[in-house]
Amino acid sequence: MTSEELNRTIEFIIQQEARVAVLLEDMVRTQRRDREWAKRMLARLDADIQNHAVRMAWWEDFVREEREWRRGFEETMQKRHEEALARLDRILDRLSDRTN
Repeated sequence: MTSEELNRTIEFIIQQEARVAVLLEDMVRTQRRDREWAKRMLARLDADIQNHAVRMAWWEDFVREEREWRRGFEETMQKRHEEALARLDRILDRLSDRTN
């Protein structure tokens, strides 16, 4: 191999190493960027999960309170219904006493 061929071979190897070094740097930058993106996405996902948990707790409280309100409402309406029937029975008793 002549010195000119040796010089060309060395130059080729140097250029290839330079290209590999640039590609490697690009890959490292890309990996860092992707890692930061993944961290942000995981943080957002965690926040979304926490928000969802808060909303679910709120919903469960709402449903429980609504059931309690409904139970109380139904009890009140049942009492009123019974009272109204009792008054109606008294009225009917008075009316039947008057007609006898």
